[in-house]
Amino acid sequence: MHRTTLGELMSCTADGKRLVAHAADTGEPVHIFNALSGLACNCICPGCERRMVAHRGSRRQHFQHEARIEGRTCISSGETALHKFAKTVLGRELVLMLSALDETDGPHTVHVVREGRFEFEKAILECRQGEVVPDVICRIGDRDLHVEFKVTHPCGSEKIAKLKEMDVGAIEIDLSGCRDRPLDELAHAILFEAPRIWLHNPKAAKARSKLAEMESERQDRIDSEARGLLAAYKAEAVDLSEIGVWEDGAVNHGLAAAVAGGGADIRGFLVRDAEWKAFVLLQMGAGEKKGFTQKNALAAMKAEGWVSRDFAFVREELADRMRELEGSTLRVPWEALGDYMKAMERERYLIPAGAFGKRVKRGSRLLEAIAAAKELKERPERRTEDLKGLVHAVLAFVREQYREGFVFEDWFERRAGPEGIRPADAIHLDKADWERFIQPIKKLRTDLWARPPSISEACGLPVEEEVAERQAAHRRTEEKRAAEARHREDEEANAREAEVGKVARAIMGTEATTWMSMPLEGLAGRSPAETARRSNDGIGRVIAALDRWRDERAADTRRLDQREQSLSKLRNAARESFGRSDFADLWIRQPCKGLAGKRPEDICVDGRSLEKCLEFLPGKKTRRA
Repeated sequence: MHRTTLGELMSCTADGKRLVAHAADTGEPVHIFNALSGLACNCICPGCERRMVAHRGSRRQHFQHEARIEGRTCISSGETALHKFAKTVLGRELVLMLSALDETDGPHTVHVVREGRFEFEKAILECRQGEVVPDVICRIGDRDLHVEFKVTHPCGSEKIAKLKEMDVGAIEIDLSGCRDRPLDELAHAILFEAPRIWLHNPKAAKARSKLAEMESERQDRIDSEARGLLAAYKAEAVDLSEIGVWEDGAVNHGLAAAVAGGGADIRGFLVRDAEWKAFVLLQMGAGEKKGFTQKNALAAMKAEGWVSRDFAFVREELADRMRELEGSTLRVPWEALGDYMKAMERERYLIPAGAFGKRVKRGSRLLEAIAAAKELKERPERRTEDLKGLVHAVLAFVREQYREGFVFEDWFERRAGPEGIRPADAIHLDKADWERFIQPIKKLRTDLWARPPSISEACGLPVEEEVAERQAAHRRTEEKRAAEARHREDEEANAREAEVGKVARAIMGTEATTWMSMPLEGLAGRSPAETARRSNDGIGRVIAALDRWRDERAADTRRLDQREQSLSKLRNAARESFGRSDFADLWIRQPCKGLAGKRPEDICVDGRSLEKCLEFLPGKKTRRA
C-alpha cells in the first residue's frame, strides 16, 4: 500500500470535509479522485495524528478522518502544517522582508526601521528565550529578531508584554491569506509578501525620546512667538473708543444687537469689534449679491487697514498657546471672523451661497432687520392701537358692574402694566421686550375664556371680582356633579363585583369566596373583588386570572401524569437493563454523575429528560463532555 503523510498539508477542516495533500517523498499533489478511483492511499493527519480514509460519497469523493477516537476532532492541522512549512522556509533561506517602522507625534516623524530585505546569519526554531518561545529566532551577530507566524490568532498581549520587557525585536507575519497558495509560490509569499507588523523594536524607545525633544523645542519656539505677538499688540495701544461709520449705520438699520460684543477677548483688530462686524453685514453681506467667503472678508478688512500686520495670519497652534497665556476666550482676527460668520448663519443674518458651504450671502433676517428700521418710526402709534384692542378684548369677559369707571387712557399713562412698566413706555421697547410685555395680557384674555377662569396676574385691569364670582359658581356646579358621579360609580362597582363573583363560583365552587378577597400578584397585589370594582377592564383581568387558575390546575394534573408515565418507562428500562428490580430501583434513587450528581427519579419528568436518563443506563452509549 502506498503511504502518504500530510507533511505539506495545505487545508484541513472538520470530519467529512475535503483535504488537499502533497506526497512527502515527491512533493507532488495526491489527487483525491485518482486516489479514490484505484490507488490505495493511507494518509496521516499531522494535526491529530489520525489516519485519513478515502471515502466515495454519493455526491462527492473525499478524504475523511477515520472513526473518532476518544471524542477528538482535527481543528488545527492546516495551521500546524503551514506553521511548520513557514519555519522551515525561513530557517533554510535566512532572508526576510521587514516592514518599515516609524514613530510620530503628528508634526514630527522618526524612522526606526526602513522597509527592506534583511539577511541573517542563523535561524533557531522553537527555542525558548527567557519566558517566551518564538516560532523562529533570526540572528545577526549578537542581535536577535523574534519571528511569529499568525495563521488564525495573532500573538497574545501577554507574550507581547514579555517581548517588550525583554526589549527584543519581534515581528508577526500574517499567513491567514496564504492557505490556498500553490506550494511553489508559498515560500516567496512567507518571506516577502505576506503582511507583517512589528510587535516590538528596541530602537523605538530612543525614537520616542527624540520625538519628545523635538516637540519640546517646537513648543518653546511657539511660546516665544506667542509672547512676542501679545507684547507687540499691547504696545500698539489702539484707541477703540470712537464709534465708526459702519457701527453707526448698523444701529440705524436695527442691527445693534447683531454687532454687539460676544464676550470673546479679540486681539489683532485696530477698530472696535462692532465696526468690523457691521462691515461684514452691511458691506459684505448686504452689498455682495453673489456672496463672499471668510477669506474675502478678512482681505477686505486688511485693505481697510483694520488688522494688525502681526495678526494678519496666525497659525492655530500659535493661537492656542496665546490662549494658554491670556485666557480661553482669546481669539485672533481669522478665528473671530469665522466665529461671527457662523453665529450670523445660525441667526439667519447670513445663509450659505454655494454647494460647499464656504460662501455666504445675505439672509432673510438681515433683510428683515433693515426693513425693520423703517418700521421703527411707525411703531409707537401702531402698538398703542394694538394694545387698546387687546385690553378691550380682555374686558369683554367682565360684567359691566365690575369694569365701571375704567378708562384706557388713564391706565395707559399712569397705571403700571406687566413687570411694573407703564404701557406708554412699553410701546417704545424692542420687539422681544414688547412681546414679553404684552404676553401676560394675552394670557389674561385666554385665562378668562377658560371655565373656570384662573389668572396669575391682573395686569392692572379690573378682572379679579369677575374671576372670583365665576370660580364660586363653577365650584358649586362641580360639587353637585361629583356627588352624582360617586353614586353612579358605587352602583356600577357593585354590579361588576357581583358579575365576577358569579363566574368565580361557577368555576371554583366554594373556593370562590376566599379567592375573591385574596390579593393576587397577577392583579398588581389587589384582590379580584377590588380589581373588578375599579373598572370594566378590571373584569377582563379577573376573568383572565380565573382562566390562569383553571389552566394551572389542569397543567399540574398533566405534569403529574407525564412524570408518572416517564418514571414508569425509566423503571421498566432499568429493570430490563439490570435484570433485577432491586438494582434498577436502587439506580433510579442514586445520584448519577452524568446527570450533574442528581438522581434519575428527580430528573425524569418528561420525554426529553427520560431520553437523557436512558443514555446513562448500563449498556447504553455513555455521553461525554
